[in-house]
Amino acid sequence: MQRARILILLVSGSALSYGPGKKRLVQSEREVAAWMREMQELSIMAEIDATYVANAEGSGVSPALWQSIGRVISDNYTKFDGFVISHEVETLHYTAPALGAALGNTGKPVVLTASPHDLLRPKVPANIRALFAHARGLGQKDNLLNALHVAEYSFGDVCAVFGNQIHRAIELTTVAPPDAQYFRSLSGILLGKVDFGLKLFPPIRKQSNRAVKFATDFASDMVVIDVHPGMQITDRLSGEVMKAPGVLVKLDPASQLSSAHVSALEKLQKSKVPVIVYQQEAQQDRLSSLPLLHTLPYHSAFVLSSWIFAQAKNTTQVQRLLKEKIKEILHH
Repeated sequence: MQRARILILLVSGSALSYGPGKKRLVQSEREVAAWMREMQELSIMAEIDATYVANAEGSGVSPALWQSIGRVISDNYTKFDGFVISHEVETLHYTAPALGAALGNTGKPVVLTASPHDLLRPKVPANIRALFAHARGLGQKDNLLNALHVAEYSFGDVCAVFGNQIHRAIELTTVAPPDAQYFRSLSGILLGKVDFGLKLFPPIRKQSNRAVKFATDFASDMVVIDVHPGMQITDRLSGEVMKAPGVLVKLDPASQLSSAHVSALEKLQKSKVPVIVYQQEAQQDRLSSLPLLHTLPYHSAFVLSSWIFAQAKNTTQVQRLLKEKIKEILHH
């Protein structure tokens, strides 16, 4: 039986820990070979290749990084049977739904994972470090082995593996307050578990060898407007905003848009600048023609808005894509 060919994408900021206090950061393509030598046991499971993916914007997670990851997978899609993405743990819940949207029609497994060792860093709150104190001798190697196990499996989906849980990537979020699982699925439904073997829960997307075309663009130049009680935003809806691919209006939980605000945003839409209004606990049931997003946490709304504004050519398409993705995330 032919072994699976797996490409591992090492994203800047991801780490390998292989013992108490030991860690290797891969910070350039030149360090990939040394990283691979540390991880020779991975080759027992599959034919492994690895590449480094840097953030085009230089630091942190961003639409530019999601675009870079998506394009590496798109460019190598026919060469490999599956893909594993090694990522920094603290921003995984941004990148996972971004790739879930961008690579949603994959016919092969795309698996994100991260190291619990990263949650022991001094900048992480003490209560979270305490939860993961047991991870000092574990780290990413264990999660990578689990992720590779999933990437070998015959299915087609984008998912995230952390510990023994497998989440659909598009619905990944963090646990609040945090516990030892750290991540959860927004729908409350896991894709599967890795215990004594691998178990995926139906319905499972079947693997396919069909040709696919991924939508890997994100609107890194979208405008985000925060609205707090008593703020006026009409004077901000001009100038560079008129050239933006879209505007995400983030309402404070106690805020409401006045009729003047709604009219100004509708006028913006008529000027072919689409608008999405976000408020996690909506104070307004409807906003005329403006799409109101209130069923997701903000990180999901931000990621989806960035992706949708890059794909849609008009307000109608924005509303259609938003409805489709919310349905996919919440399994409605």
